[in-house]
Amino acid sequence: QLHGGIIKYGKEAGGKDFEGKCYVFDNRLSVDVNSVNPMVISTCYNCGATTDKMINCANPECNEHFTQCDACGEKTEGCCSPACQEHPRKRVYDGTGYYVKVPQPVSKKSKLELAGE
Repeated sequence: QLHGGIIKYGKEAGGKDFEGKCYVFDNRLSVDVNSVNPMVISTCYNCGATTDKMINCANPECNEHFTQCDACGEKTEGCCSPACQEHPRKRVYDGTGYYVKVPQPVSKKSKLELAGE
């Protein structure tokens, strides 16, 4: 059992038995754990090249979380598909694939009222 979590294990023990990166739920998206013999185990969703870069699709209505190399990120503008690349609400891709969530208006109507419209 790891006391303090995977990231603490990486900092204290070097993480030599950990393959890949550790997914985190903030703007870092993933964190290196193994500083002894780091290994990339993921591939680009678009072209299959080895990459450890995790991004969110630039189309906010998709927001798919996937791996994408830098070359495909530039080519697809941070999107997971041609349909998302053409979407009118597509966000500007800045190379990170991390987007701050924009608050959406909340309807005060009940689900039953909305279903009846």
